[in-house]
Amino acid sequence: MDVTLLSVIIEKGLLKSHRKMKLTVTLIDKPGSLMRFTEILQNLNANIVHIAYDRTSVSLDYGDASVTVHMETKGKEHQVLIQEALKAEGYLRSDE
Repeated sequence: MDVTLLSVIIEKGLLKSHRKMKLTVTLIDKPGSLMRFTEILQNLNANIVHIAYDRTSVSLDYGDASVTVHMETKGKEHQVLIQEALKAEGYLRSDE
């Protein structure tokens, strides 16, 4: 079996079993914004394994940044807690 294929299978399995989660949020591109966002995740014991910060996309308003974060979670209930906390802080819309 190809190692790359095995890696994809494992990653999809972790996502389906709610052990990994991927979120994209829009932040104001100013000092401290990313830190505040990641502190919320830290307080909820979400383990960030990859983060991408994009402030040059033409789809963003001037002064905004798109942040995509991949994190390890403890299951579906944990993911719901994360989403609710981020909604309460204004990072996620209620329809996400």
